[in-house]
Amino acid sequence: MRLHVIGAGKVGRSLAKAYRASGGKVGYLVNRTLVRAEESVRSVGAGVPLVFDDLKTPKFDGILAITVTDREIESTAKLLENCDITRVSFVFHASGYADSRILRGLCKPYASVHPIFAFGRVVEPRELQGVYYDISGDEKGLEYASNFVRALRGVPLPVDERGKKVLHLAAVIVSNFGLTLMSQAERLCHTAGIDVGDQFLKLVYSTLANVEKVGVKNAATGPVVRGDWAVVKAERELLRELDPDFVDLYDKLVEMTRREFCAECA
Repeated sequence: MRLHVIGAGKVGRSLAKAYRASGGKVGYLVNRTLVRAEESVRSVGAGVPLVFDDLKTPKFDGILAITVTDREIESTAKLLENCDITRVSFVFHASGYADSRILRGLCKPYASVHPIFAFGRVVEPRELQGVYYDISGDEKGLEYASNFVRALRGVPLPVDERGKKVLHLAAVIVSNFGLTLMSQAERLCHTAGIDVGDQFLKLVYSTLANVEKVGVKNAATGPVVRGDWAVVKAERELLRELDPDFVDLYDKLVEMTRREFCAECA
């Protein structure tokens, strides 16, 4: 089936590239401007550029992928209700949080197909191999969604609508907040005139390598895990000097780390 992408940004282009690599056909790549749409076609290496203002022009078929921002999904679905989608077999959005049922008005098998992956850029098909996709939707939509994910060499993970939201929250904590803390750590070093370069990147890689080998529970290191409370207290005072607004969060993270990894170190 042909894949049409409505809102061809980093996620949409990445999915289209992976679908094309699997042998699938890519149809319209839709963006707000023609320049962006043509850029999408070049990025994917296939497809036909189209702008939102011309959505009513083509006759869509196959698969419709809505990969706009969460706040635009419902309005985009409303736009598509007035387009020629009679030959469309399946429609999905790629949000990790939005309910799949907002697509019911299209009167097609529907689903949410959300890759649990950080799209900081358009990625190559090989990078999506083995990635989990949480999927939710109606019965037929789930069947289409599973087949689509497998075509990309991913792993479908069926969840209900509440479970989907819980999973997205957890993913935000792991991926987004981890970067917030990393940025904060770099800023602290800069106050001391230290250029960390890629040191923290290597530190994170080593942590993830430990997680892969021994699991989260056994991968934890550092003064809290060791019960070195004198160090924890001294670093807290140092943080108070450098960034007093961060101390409350530091205290919470210390307590959470103690509970998770060092319950006997009260």
